[in-house]
Amino acid sequence: MSFKVKRLNCKLLFLATLYVPCSSSSSSDNTLSSHASLACSGWGGGSEIITGERLQAIADISVVTASWLAYHRSLPDVIKEEHAIILIDEEGNIVSGNRTRLVLAGTVFVYSHLLPRFFLGEAFSAIYAPFVLLSHNGDEELDLREGRGEEEWKKRARSALSSGRIIGWWAQNLVCPHPAVNWLPIGLANSMWRHGDLTTMSEVMRSSQDASSKNEWLHVAFKVSEHAPGRQQVFEILSQLDFATVEGEKLPFR
Repeated sequence: MSFKVKRLNCKLLFLATLYVPCSSSSSSDNTLSSHASLACSGWGGGSEIITGERLQAIADISVVTASWLAYHRSLPDVIKEEHAIILIDEEGNIVSGNRTRLVLAGTVFVYSHLLPRFFLGEAFSAIYAPFVLLSHNGDEELDLREGRGEEEWKKRARSALSSGRIIGWWAQNLVCPHPAVNWLPIGLANSMWRHGDLTTMSEVMRSSQDASSKNEWLHVAFKVSEHAPGRQQVFEILSQLDFATVEGEKLPFR
């Protein structure tokens, strides 16, 4: 295993703990001044919370389109100054960014929905050395098994994994285990959304660290809409359980 994979493994292994209570930390350590300070600080504090942005901050570069960069408006406040942004167009051609950084990239972040453009376009071809791939910040599922979609980009992805060109891949929404790909949790929303308020989340988590005060088995609180018909059936089933507490209305984030 290369040094790059070992180093990334350590960071991701820590993130997998989701949250580590740190009762002995000082009051300043427990104050989350901003989402940016969380993403750019060291990976070892007592209030580490997984978000797509925080995973993105691990990488050396991000591959993204101009329209998606404009949509992800909180990103500039989260990533480190040395993090490079490579812009690609609809065909995957590079339109902006430091090509030298791309050629020598050790860890590359690609938005899940942009994986086809990445593998079929110029950016993937430009990376010279074996690299680590992170794919996240999207709803698209990833299934690289043969016979589960023979799109050209998946063929290139499997070839890159088998040849060692990609020395490690961590992905969100990994549908089926793959021997060379590991899963990443979705995490909380990014900081551009109200439900991505890590300051509030951390404060509430600290205030409820005493597990002995919890007396409910299951808390049901999710939105049922016509756009997700399957949720209605799940909601009705859970509502009949005597050990479930069901919220009948949408509550404030806190």
